[in-house]
Amino acid sequence: MPRCLNTRGEAMDPKIKIEKGGSVKRTIRLTDDQIGPYPVSTESLWFDIEGDDLLRLKSIPFFVDELSFNDVVSLTPLGDDEWRIAEVVQGAGNSTIWLLVKDEAAGRDMLASISALGCGVEGGVFDGYYAINLPAEVDWSSFMDLINEEANADWLAVDYPSIRHDSGS
Repeated sequence: MPRCLNTRGEAMDPKIKIEKGGSVKRTIRLTDDQIGPYPVSTESLWFDIEGDDLLRLKSIPFFVDELSFNDVVSLTPLGDDEWRIAEVVQGAGNSTIWLLVKDEAAGRDMLASISALGCGVEGGVFDGYYAINLPAEVDWSSFMDLINEEANADWLAVDYPSIRHDSGS
């Protein structure tokens, strides 16, 4: 079996999947609180290897809270190729927002407006469920203006699992 090396040339567990550019995909086991109403117990996330056992998140999380795109984290191995976030070592300043959209047409318009602000939008886990990356340089109030326009809509549910922006409160 070929040896796997980290970015420092040290031997690593051969089960770890290393991809081009020093990226790795990790299966994160969710806590009971993170599982919530969804029929999932893990989330697969991409990380860039930063060295010294640190990884930089390159996905927008759908289920892991207190975590945002580009955060630098350390992980704890749990066995069976599953991991748990041990610590956010360095927050990137980005925020994560989750949207549940029940009206496809209205949701499409809202997601287009959110993307136009410079936010990352990922979907496809469940119909109508989206993870939003609000980059540090995007104004929080501009994002909230879009959300608040639909605050009373029965087709939209919003959750704020990782807020790193100054929300003005």
